[in-house]
Amino acid sequence: MTAIQEQISELFKNETIDFGEKLSALCTLLNQSLPHYTWVGFYFADHLSKTLHLGPYSGAETEHTSIPFGKGICGQVAVSEEAQRTNLDNLQTSRNEAPDQKGAENQERRVAEPVRAQPKVGRNEPCPCGSGKKYKACHGKAD
Repeated sequence: MTAIQEQISELFKNETIDFGEKLSALCTLLNQSLPHYTWVGFYFADHLSKTLHLGPYSGAETEHTSIPFGKGICGQVAVSEEAQRTNLDNLQTSRNEAPDQKGAENQERRVAEPVRAQPKVGRNEPCPCGSGKKYKACHGKAD
């Protein structure tokens, strides 16, 4: 176990600190220990209003305290996670359903196919992160 992993483990074993304080201390620890990150924080999803709300964080102040699902990188991840959760729920439901009695042996097995939450971004389209760059020059470099 690395030193940072040991510090995190000790932090969460401490029963005198409430969970919110533990998350805040974790953000500070990660922000100080990992120099390639300038900001570390948690967003909590409100699935009823379809927004992310900023929780504990460490780093520069941000105006991104509330992010609608689908907007920016974090909002797109929330939409993607929600779609994956829905697909998993549908898959589990279909596995739990009793097969029809007639021809049960001949029933085709259903395979869950991934659902794209939003249309695929073209390489020459603006990057959805809002940087103003083309996708291929921003987040599309890894593709």
